[in-house]
Amino acid sequence: MSTSHALTPCDSLDVDVDRVLKDPTAAFSDVLHVVPGWDEECAQHVKVQQISGAMSNLVFRCHGASALENKVVIVRVFGRGGKLFSHQHERNIFFRASELGLGPKCLVEFPSARVEEFLPGANLTAVSMREPATAAAIARAMAAFHVEMLAAAAPAAPSTPVPRPRQGLPEDLNQQAQHAKYAQQQQESGALGPGAGAAIWGRIRKWHAVAVDLAAPEVEELGLMNALQELAKLEACFSSRFPSWLGFCHNDLQYGNMLLDDPAAEAHQAQQGPAVRLIDYEYSTLNDVAFDVANHWVEYTYDYHSDAPHAINWDRFPTPDQQLAFCEAYVAALRQLLSEPGEGQQAQQQHAQQGHVWPASGSGGNKSSNAAADGKEGPSLAAKGEALGQEDSAYCNGSSPERLGAGVAGSSSSTSSSSSRGGTKACPAGVALAEAIVGTEDAVQLLVEKALAYATLCHLKWTLWGLIQAKVSDVDFDYVEYSRQRVERYHKAKAAFL
Repeated sequence: MSTSHALTPCDSLDVDVDRVLKDPTAAFSDVLHVVPGWDEECAQHVKVQQISGAMSNLVFRCHGASALENKVVIVRVFGRGGKLFSHQHERNIFFRASELGLGPKCLVEFPSARVEEFLPGANLTAVSMREPATAAAIARAMAAFHVEMLAAAAPAAPSTPVPRPRQGLPEDLNQQAQHAKYAQQQQESGALGPGAGAAIWGRIRKWHAVAVDLAAPEVEELGLMNALQELAKLEACFSSRFPSWLGFCHNDLQYGNMLLDDPAAEAHQAQQGPAVRLIDYEYSTLNDVAFDVANHWVEYTYDYHSDAPHAINWDRFPTPDQQLAFCEAYVAALRQLLSEPGEGQQAQQQHAQQGHVWPASGSGGNKSSNAAADGKEGPSLAAKGEALGQEDSAYCNGSSPERLGAGVAGSSSSTSSSSSRGGTKACPAGVALAEAIVGTEDAVQLLVEKALAYATLCHLKWTLWGLIQAKVSDVDFDYVEYSRQRVERYHKAKAAFL
């Protein structure tokens, strides 16, 4: 990684989005002189290349030949995500991942764009991501993201004041309304707290409402007017059938949102094999880890660089052997995270000891996102968790439906470690999640079964996404046909549960 810098918040300059659409080189040459190591001369001669595959933001690779450092940077110009995700939420997740060493650093933050460090490595493709060694590396990266991002998500207060009880309304109804509002904020922010649960159910409900508002004829044509009733049945079915494994999930692990580290990189050498880094966190939330696995498997069926990037090819869905190998690598990675010391992150340790999350307000931009790993061996995951203290012990047990919302934390074929090992209930959520999965009988096979079930939700979610994007996106992509193909898979998949 490049030399650490304090984040440069830049309110006096901004990237002109309309100008970027017409002439990105001219638009960036006026603002990139504020990047550490760049000057005006360097910015005027910037070489700009748009990175394909980003369908929510515009992403560019910018090269400054005369830059003293950061010769190559990534510029992310924010798109119209308001209907689908919050840019403030994405920002909070980006800084959290950066702080933990899981993602790139931010070099400059503009109101309408962000300049990020360029991470050397290879871009994955629809073919390369399914190679056995790479697939195992993705499973390891996914496990680390689920657990370490969750462990860093200390409880946060609601972003808006909890409303006072309305006169004449029974107290229990007031409490229910307040808890519902608080739980929604927790899921969207990624913080844990009373009522926190998998965000996928609420997200689908929200997107369904937006899709009906923007594209009611298409929603009706695709047979989704009654999707919320079906969703309620699916939620009840999954809750009674599977334990709830709540992690902090990426939710969009297609090959364009992952980087294969340079073979010379420290992470690559430490793994003695490929190392993958997850990027682009627009849709990241609390979720059941099975959704992330399922969503990634469905992405095997797409090639966004083909002549028909919207087209699904179900013959490419992972084979049973590939599914099993992936889940074996995932569970093995959790065991390693629990038993071995992790990378030392001074800022993360201090953050954990103070029981804080990254600030949710824009003022957080004045904090450095570059408190990077110093290369020293840090505490184990369990030790990091203990630093969070006891204040979150009431809801850090990954197997408690009362604390984590939807889901039943047990099935006839599984035994959670939290029910058999004293003290687990006092562990922070990240440790509890890893212990709950690793301690479950036949965890690998159960994860395979859960992921295949959760693929149903993946199809429904991205069907609605496509209908919304067709109305609001400027990207050249056949969103409507994409949705038609996804909804066909949804209707087939749901039959096994409804």
